[in-house]
Amino acid sequence: MKSLQLAVAMLVFLAGTAGAGFVAADLAAFAHEGPGRFGFGGGLFLALHGADGGVLEFHLFLEVLDSQWRDHLALMDQLRQGIHLRGYAQKNPKQEYKRESFELFAAMLERIKHDVITLLSKVRIHSEEEIAALEAQRRALEEQMEFQHAAVSAMQGEEEAVAEAEPARPFVREGRKVGRNEPCPCGSGKKYKHCHGKLQ
Repeated sequence: MKSLQLAVAMLVFLAGTAGAGFVAADLAAFAHEGPGRFGFGGGLFLALHGADGGVLEFHLFLEVLDSQWRDHLALMDQLRQGIHLRGYAQKNPKQEYKRESFELFAAMLERIKHDVITLLSKVRIHSEEEIAALEAQRRALEEQMEFQHAAVSAMQGEEEAVAEAEPARPFVREGRKVGRNEPCPCGSGKKYKHCHGKLQ
C-alpha cells in the first residue's frame, strides 16, 4: 500500500501544480479509502477473492497507472510542441495549454478507471485445488513429451551412426566450368547467364 500511496502522492502533486485542485483531493482520498470509492470494484473484488484479490488488484492498478502515465506524458509533450500555433487563432497559448492539459489529465483518470475495471472483470483467481489439478495435467503432458522426445532421439542416434560410416566426399564437376558469357551447353543459343546460369 505504501508504493500505491507514493504513486498517488506524485499524481496529487502534479495535479496540484496543474491547477486541478478537486482532482488532487480525489486522488488523496483514493490513497486512503482504496479503489472501491471511485468505482474500481475494489470492495466486490476483494470480497470475491479475499486477500489475494486485494494484492492482485493493487498490482493491476499500479501497472495500469504506470502505462497510462507514460502515455499521458507523451501526449503532454505533443501538446507542448504544438500549442504555439494557437496564437494564430487569436487565442492565448498559455490558457489553451492549461485547459487542454487539464482535459488530458481528466481523460487519463477515466482511462485508468476503465482499464482497471476491464482487467478486474477478466481476471480469475484459481483455488489451490485447481492449481494442483492444472499442475498434475502439466506434468502428465511433460512426461509424454519426454517419452516421445526420447524415442525420437534414439532414432536420430541410429541415423547419425549410419551417416558417420560414410566419409564425406567433395563435389567433383563432370567436365569444364561454363563461363557466364559463354553459350549455354543445353544448345539454346543463349548465353549461360540468361539460360541455365540465371541468378534466381
